Amino acid sequence: MPQSKFIKFRKSTIDLFNQYGISIKLNAILCFIVENHYKDHKLTVSEMISQKHLASQATIHASIKELISLNLVELVINSSDARIKYLVPTKTTLELFKKLDSLI
Repeated sequence: MPQSKFIKFRKSTIDLFNQYGISIKLNAILCFIVENHYKDHKLTVSEMISQKHLASQATIHASIKELISLNLVELVINSSDARIKYLVPTKTTLELFKKLDSLI
C-alpha cells in the first residue's frame, strides 16, 4: 500500500525538528513564536506564558529556557521598560522554517 503523502510530510517535519533537537513539546511553542514573528507581532514572555492551550505556564516557561539554550529563540529587552522581554526567533530558527517551507 502506498504511503500517505501527509504521513510522509509529517515524518519529514519531525525528522527536521529532531535534527535541531526540538521535541514535539518544544515544536508547538516554537511554532507559536515564529507565527507571531511572521505576523510582525512582538511576542512578550508574558503573552507566551498565558497560552494555556499549548501547555501549562510552568511547561511554557521551561520550554522558553530550553529554546534559548538551543539558540533557537532569544530574549530582546524593551528599551523603554526592562521588565518587558520579547521572544524573537534566531537566524537558525528562521533557516529551519525555510527548510520546512521547502517540504510543502
